[in-house]
Amino acid sequence: MLFNKEIFYKNDIDLHGLSFCRNAVRAIIIKNTQILMVYSKKNDEYKFPGGGVKENETQEMALLREIDEEIGGTIVDIRCKIGTVIEYNKSKEDAFDYFKMISNYYEVKIEDNLHDQNLDDYEKELMFIPRWTTLKEALAINKKTMKSSMTKTKWIERETYVLNELLKYKMSEKRS
Repeated sequence: MLFNKEIFYKNDIDLHGLSFCRNAVRAIIIKNTQILMVYSKKNDEYKFPGGGVKENETQEMALLREIDEEIGGTIVDIRCKIGTVIEYNKSKEDAFDYFKMISNYYEVKIEDNLHDQNLDDYEKELMFIPRWTTLKEALAINKKTMKSSMTKTKWIERETYVLNELLKYKMSEKRS
């Protein structure tokens, strides 16, 4: 595994309390020197395609569904798990003490041709589009948005961390 990270959005989260946990899957799709990301035209930021694992759904099934919905892609091969990011925050639900999101990232190969997306309403509002870019460009855009934007999404810190880890890994591969 390339990375394993915990992110705490609040300092006073009591991890001994009751948690609301959500599992998610995210795809890392690299072809030559390009990476396929979901770009938010509204917020000027990149995210990895993926999302929550539904009840009675495997991580593989969730990846297939999310890639189809968010980028209009068809998975050919789920190669390997690359890493995990666990995020902690205050719970919005009164019955829980904190919220925990576990995002598992997988290297994925898709068919070359993309079809129409099937976006949720909030994804349409954020103006999600699939976009091939470089790791450096996606990282630079996200860092700029993190510093300057009031409209950034809650997941930009997670996705920027993963982009940075992938870039460090690619750079170390070149030196080997």
